[in-house]
Parts: sequence; structure tokens; C-alpha cells
Amino acid sequence: DIMADLHFLIVGGGASGVELAGELSVYLQNLSKLHNLDKSLITIDVLEAAPRLLPTLPEKISEKVTARLRSLGVNIFVNRALVSEDLEQVYMKDMSLKTKTVIWTAGIKTNKFYAKIPGIILSKKSRVEVNENLEAKNLKDVFIIGDAAETPYAGLAQTAIYDGCFVAGVIENKIKGLN
Repeated sequence: DIMADLHFLIVGGGASGVELAGELSVYLQNLSKLHNLDKSLITIDVLEAAPRLLPTLPEKISEKVTARLRSLGVNIFVNRALVSEDLEQVYMKDMSLKTKTVIWTAGIKTNKFYAKIPGIILSKKSRVEVNENLEAKNLKDVFIIGDAAETPYAGLAQTAIYDGCFVAGVIENKIKGLN
């Protein structure tokens, strides 16, 4: 079934999902021209369980991104969580879609390692609770950065990079005796 072959479903409308949807749309349009394929046969859908794309960012940003993706021909399904999938179809509570390509960007599970550390406090999202210096709460000099830290923008590459630089500065100040 050519329609299922050319149907791409991105599960997760966070930063990774929307960036991938935009890039994939442009790439597939260029590829269709190169291979003389009718671009109307290509379908890209983004499936997001939250009421809007980019739910951790301000609503205005979400609206702009949604409009941009729609202008690129990307279909957006919000308030819909993936329930199950089989070889060529995915199922939500109230609908199903035929596709052979499902791309998961709906998040990750924090490594089980953190739960084994005595004194670590995990949030509802299983991320490590941290203080303003990104130290694990209740543990001195144990720093948590990136996806594992319970911070407002955890899960974004820019956050992980910032966290690493920030913690390096905190450690440097500790070594110099400034903290």
C-alpha cells in the first residue's frame, strides 16, 4: 500500500517532534521533486497527547509553530495519545492511522540508576529534584544535568548544554572557595 509507505507518523509534539516534522516535510518535498513523485501522496502527521504542540513552552510559540507546520503540509493531532500499534497501523482512543513509519519523540524514561541512589528524590516525571545549583536535593556536591534534572526545559539539547556550562562554573567556584 503506497499510502502507508509514504505516511510518516511522529509521536510527540515537543521540541524534537516539531523540529523533525518541519525538516522531514522540506526533505520529502525535495525528494519527491527529484524522483518525480506526486507530493500529495506523502503524509506527515504529528500526534501529541497534550492539548497543544510544545506544551512546555509559552502558548504564543506553540501557535506560531503549529501554523508553520500546517503551512508545510503537516497534519497535527492534539489531545490524542498512542494506545497501540501493529505492523502497519497505529491506534488512538478514537481513531486509527495506516502507516509503516512511526517515529517516537514523545520522551524518554529517566535511567533507573537514579532511583537506586540513596537520598535521591524523584519527581512525578521520574526526574531528579534539584536545587538552584542543579545539585540533587538533599545531596551535597551531586549534580544532575540535562534530561535527568527536574527543570522547566529538561529534554531540550540547549538546556543540557546550558546545564553543563552552569554546573562547570558552580564546581569551579567551589574549587576556588567562592561558594
